[in-house]
Amino acid sequence: MDIFQGQSGIEKLEEQMQRLDMLNEYALRLSQANTWKMAFHFSYQYVEDIIGCDRFSMALIDDNQKEWTIYAIQGQEHLRPVGTGMAVANSPIEYVLTHKEISLINDTSQSTYPIVQEAMKNGVKSLMNAPIFVNTKIIGTLNISSGTKDAFQPIQKKLLHQIATLLSKTLENIQLLEQTELALSELDLANKVVEKSPVVILQWSASNENKLHYISQNVEIFGYQADYFYSDDFTLSKIIFEDDIPPLNATIKKNVLAGIDDFTVEFRLIMPDSSLRWVEEKITAIRSNGRVVQFQGVLFDISERKQMMAELEKAKEEAEIAAKAKSEFLATMSHEIRTPMNGVIGMTSLLNDTKLTGEQQGFVDIIRSSGESLLTIINDILDFSKIESGKLEFEHQPFNLLQSLEDAMDLVAKSAYDKGLEIILYFDVKNVPKWIKGDITRIRQIMVNLLSNAVKFTNEGEITIRVEFDKPNNELHFSVKDTGIGIPADRMNRLFQSFSQVDSSTTRRFGGTGLGLAISKHLSKLMGGTMWVESKENQGSTFHFTIKTTVVQNSNIPVEQALEKISDSILKGKKVLIVDDNQANRELLHHCCKKWDMVSMQTDSAIHAIPIIKENQDIDLIFLDYQMPEMDGLAMVQQLKKENIPIPPTILLTSIHSLDVKEEADSLNIDVFLRKPIRISNLLNSVLSLFAQDNSTPQSITPKKSVDFDKNTAVNFPLRILLAEDNLINQKVAERTLDRLGYQIDIVANGKEAVDATIRQQYDLILMDVHMPEMDGLEATRQIQSLVPAQKQPTIVALTAGVMAKDKARCLEAGMHQFLSKPFKVQDIISIIKMIN
Repeated sequence: MDIFQGQSGIEKLEEQMQRLDMLNEYALRLSQANTWKMAFHFSYQYVEDIIGCDRFSMALIDDNQKEWTIYAIQGQEHLRPVGTGMAVANSPIEYVLTHKEISLINDTSQSTYPIVQEAMKNGVKSLMNAPIFVNTKIIGTLNISSGTKDAFQPIQKKLLHQIATLLSKTLENIQLLEQTELALSELDLANKVVEKSPVVILQWSASNENKLHYISQNVEIFGYQADYFYSDDFTLSKIIFEDDIPPLNATIKKNVLAGIDDFTVEFRLIMPDSSLRWVEEKITAIRSNGRVVQFQGVLFDISERKQMMAELEKAKEEAEIAAKAKSEFLATMSHEIRTPMNGVIGMTSLLNDTKLTGEQQGFVDIIRSSGESLLTIINDILDFSKIESGKLEFEHQPFNLLQSLEDAMDLVAKSAYDKGLEIILYFDVKNVPKWIKGDITRIRQIMVNLLSNAVKFTNEGEITIRVEFDKPNNELHFSVKDTGIGIPADRMNRLFQSFSQVDSSTTRRFGGTGLGLAISKHLSKLMGGTMWVESKENQGSTFHFTIKTTVVQNSNIPVEQALEKISDSILKGKKVLIVDDNQANRELLHHCCKKWDMVSMQTDSAIHAIPIIKENQDIDLIFLDYQMPEMDGLAMVQQLKKENIPIPPTILLTSIHSLDVKEEADSLNIDVFLRKPIRISNLLNSVLSLFAQDNSTPQSITPKKSVDFDKNTAVNFPLRILLAEDNLINQKVAERTLDRLGYQIDIVANGKEAVDATIRQQYDLILMDVHMPEMDGLEATRQIQSLVPAQKQPTIVALTAGVMAKDKARCLEAGMHQFLSKPFKVQDIISIIKMIN
């Protein structure tokens, strides 16, 4: 449809001239725009009149060309977005981007674009979208619409194209202007920064290295005027310290020949007052046809840095000297303290094995307990020192996790049961690995520390240990829960801090170094985990810690595999009655029964157990606690015997370490006697032994004595033993200990005598002290190995109060075969004797 239809030729011409005038005026106004918003405003003022449309808007497309935003005038002046986040896909904008030309729709009812259909609901029947280019990239569109169908003809399309072209050129000019202004601003800023910065820029010729082409004015920071550097008599060698010139020239030459154009040098400048200042110069070599023609440099004053580095180096040296002195002091103190401690603990072990009155036995127990407490404090201090110096070492060997936890429980069992506390371990062997790789000593150390604290701060109730395993992350989670005094909220921050206790007052009830928890947390962290606590005052505490580990499969451990198969076949379906007044103990025993496919019933008293036994003649086994209110376990057995009620096989569990209880249990034909805390492995072995043999033969299983002096040891394992020890007390301890085992030993007082004795007579075992007069144990070992034929070489075991990793390493490097730290235990000596045989 011709928009001039019905008009005379003169009217059409006038209309065209009027449009052309408006277009020229629009172009003139655009040339005055210096921002894109101003250009858009001018477009709003002219486009509708130039083209003859009802509405006009502009769209900007995002950089990813995925969305577009419509801008329109609201009111008379404010340009604002009226539609944001609209999708480019399936719209007229997509057509413009794809074809890089105007999109024309003269009948919106025929369009399939969703946005056009939406516009049609608002009365739009015709619309056009023209691309806006900036440097060949479409950044948006000019959009016009009309409420009349077929409103836009070729003349309007041509006019819109001209308007869009004018706007595109204007936006390009605006962008160029902005970039130019930004560059000028940055250049101006750079000049200001250089002049005010502590760097000096200079250029010099490669053909005449002593003459400068340029140096920045801020060379005044070195006390010089710039003009000085351009004078005829100036050379660079006049301001560079003469000792630094040869290495400086050598470095420049080396880099140039190697084709390295950017490098850094350091040298000293001579100041006007003849003082020296260190500078760092970043040099760039400028080449022409492969040949260096010029150098550019940036000088930094690094005098303060050099001084700081010198001070740090000095401080480092002083710290290393102090650390070495501290380490040597700790090693010396450890040796000096452990040597008499060996005598105290060794002699009390010997004394404990003699006939003593009750009062004397009490005194010996106190001496031994005090000695072991002192040893624990020494070990804590040494461990803390190792952690601080980063010299703590870890082993990564397979070990039985369940057994190590049960060993830790045994170490605190007596203290716990003296206070009437139960210790319970929940260890689900189906979900938690029994065998892992790690450092058994460190894990046990953490557990003993947490258990000792739990016993110390708990007066009644129980202590519960739980172990969980996060298989995807190979992480073990341990928790130790007590029913003790808890920790006040305002004192929680003192936990895990070195040399700090929750109660640090002079009237505090509980002792300790304050290192135990700090060391335990460090150990947990070094094993890939962490440690934390949950506690409320008077409601007990739960300490948690985690470690990363590697699982050792039971299939690699034949004994474990066989034990599991036996338990599966023998115990399945067996009926068990659990008699215990402690709920936590009942839950643990029930958990074990369930794990071993046994069926369990529970009761909290012996009085209630008797009718259950009467009514259930098919009970296969009884787990019976000894200490219970109203009627104890042995009294229950006596009552059943009195009433002639058949008694199923019975395992008596007791926390009382008394021979009287043991003898009474034997007199009543109790099948198995086990002391608490319950070791799950012992419990399983006991249950298996009951069902794997003739039950008519009762048995008693009791823990081994802590000190086992067996005169037959020397008969079963005959050895010729030499002791090299200069301390008289330690000589007596070792001599009496080995005498109790049936050995008659030779004793020498220093390393030289040990060498002479070994040449005169052949020995199977030498217990060699390290620190001795005339000749130490290390040198004595080296000489023995060089003088004695290989087939007659004795096993040499280091006996030393030094317990640092370097002490052990020195002993092994000298040729010693084993390492025993003082004070040593009888079991340690027996283990070595058995190993040699």
